[in-house]
Amino acid sequence: MRAIVPLALALALSAGTKHDFKRAVFVYRLHPDLDMKAFAAGRLGIPEPRHARIYLYNVYRYVSGVPMNAAEQRAWHEVWEARAEPHLWPGSGGRSTGIWDGTSRSHGDPGDVLTAALAERVKKYGESSDIVRYFKQRVDEDLPAGAPLLAKQDRAYNRAAAVFYQQRYDEAAALFEKVASDAQSPWRAWGAYLAGRSLLWHARSAMREADYDVRLRAATVRLRKVVDDPALASMHDYAERLLTRCLMKNSTKEGLERTGRRLLASRRTALRESDLFVYLDAYDEKLAPMDPLSLWIRAFQGRHLPSLERGWRETRNRAWLLALISVTASHRADLVDAALAVPESAPGAEAMHFHAARLLARHGEFDRARTIFDGLLKRFDGYPSARNRVSILRAQVAQTLQEFLALSAKPVLLVTSELDQKEWDREVTAPPLFDAAAVWQMYNSIPAALLEANIGALPNHMRDSVQLAVRTRKGCSIHPATRSFSNY
Repeated sequence: MRAIVPLALALALSAGTKHDFKRAVFVYRLHPDLDMKAFAAGRLGIPEPRHARIYLYNVYRYVSGVPMNAAEQRAWHEVWEARAEPHLWPGSGGRSTGIWDGTSRSHGDPGDVLTAALAERVKKYGESSDIVRYFKQRVDEDLPAGAPLLAKQDRAYNRAAAVFYQQRYDEAAALFEKVASDAQSPWRAWGAYLAGRSLLWHARSAMREADYDVRLRAATVRLRKVVDDPALASMHDYAERLLTRCLMKNSTKEGLERTGRRLLASRRTALRESDLFVYLDAYDEKLAPMDPLSLWIRAFQGRHLPSLERGWRETRNRAWLLALISVTASHRADLVDAALAVPESAPGAEAMHFHAARLLARHGEFDRARTIFDGLLKRFDGYPSARNRVSILRAQVAQTLQEFLALSAKPVLLVTSELDQKEWDREVTAPPLFDAAAVWQMYNSIPAALLEANIGALPNHMRDSVQLAVRTRKGCSIHPATRSFSNY
C-alpha cells in the first residue's frame, strides 16, 4: 500500500506530467507569525533553525538581553519590508542597499558639521563678532594676520571641507590631516575622521580596479587609526561604520565580525538600516566569522550540537539555551530545568518552555507536558503558526480520542503547492483541517473501530478524512493500532 503513491508519482513524472498537489500550511517553515511589528518588539514565537537570518538576529538580541529601542525596531522593520519576499529564503538575497548606500550623507558629513559649528559660534560670540564674520567669509579669502586663533582653525577646516565638496578627495585628505595635526584645534577629531573619509571617497572615484584597491587599503588604515585612538572617541562610531564597509571589500570576515558586534551594541546609533542590510547580504558561513552573533546563527542554523552545547556552557546566555534545546531530540533534565526556570515574561520564554514540554513528553512525563502545552496555547492566542505548533504536540498527549480530534483540527494559514512552496501573501479563509501528524496517527496507531465510532462528532467537511482512514485501516494490512487513550 505504501508503495502505491511513490510508484504513481514516478510513472507520472516519467510521462512528462507535472502534478502540482495543493498543500495546507499550518506552521510557517521559514518565518515566524506575520505580525512583524510585534516580532520587532520582542514577541518571538517559536524560532526555528530554518528561519531566515533577519529573524534570528532579532531573536539573538532579545534573548541575550539586548532589546531594541523604538528607533531600532523601526529600522529593523524597514529592512524587513525592503527585503520583502526573497528574505524568506535564507541566502537568496533580496533588495540590497549596496555596501556604500547610506554613507554619502551619514552622520559626520562635513557640511552638517559646519552648520552645527556656526550655530554654536553665533550663540557663544554673537552674530556681529569677528569669529562669526570670518566663519562666513569665502574660504579662498585670506584672514588678516591678527585674526583670532579660533578663526584660523575654523578657516582650515572650512577650506578642507570646500575641497572635499569639489570632489578633490586626495587634496581634501591632506588638508584634513593638517587639521588633525593641530592638537589645540577644536576640529582635530573631525579632521582625523574626515581624512579617512576623504581617502575612502577617493577610492570610490577610481576608474581602475588596481587604483581602487590601493586607495581602499589607505582608507582602511586611516579609519582604523581613528577607531583605535582613545583620544578620538567622539569619532569612533562614525569611523567604525565606514571601516566595516571597507573591510567588507578587502577583509570580509573581519568586516562581518565587526558589523555583527556593532549590531549588538546597545547604543542609540547601534542599528542603522544599512548596517543590517550589509551584514545580511555579506554573511557567508564558509567564512566562519567569530563574533557572538555569527557564531550563534551558524551553530543554530547548522543544528551543530557540540557548538551549541559549548556556547551554553561557556556563556550561560539564554540565546544558546534556546538554540540548544530547540535541536535536542533526547530528554535532558538539565536543559528542561534551565528552560523552565526562565520567567514567562522573558523574551523567548515561550519557545524554551515549549521545547522543555516536548522533551518531557518524549520522556513519558505526559502530565507535566500537558500542563505546559495548555499554558502556551493561551499565551499564543493571536499567533496562529506558533499556536498550531504547540497544538500539534499537545494532541499527541491527549487523554481521549475526543480531545485528540479537537486539538488536531487546526486553522489553515495558507494553501500552497508542492512545486511552489513560498509562504507569502497567500493567506486564505478556510475551515479547520487535520494536520499531517494527526493524519499519521489516524492511519497508523488509533484503532479503526474507535475512529469509526466517533466520526459523527466531527464537522461535515472533516468526516471524509476520518472515513478514508477507517476504510484504509480495514482494507489493508498495515501497522497494528498501538494508541491507547486510556493509558495516556
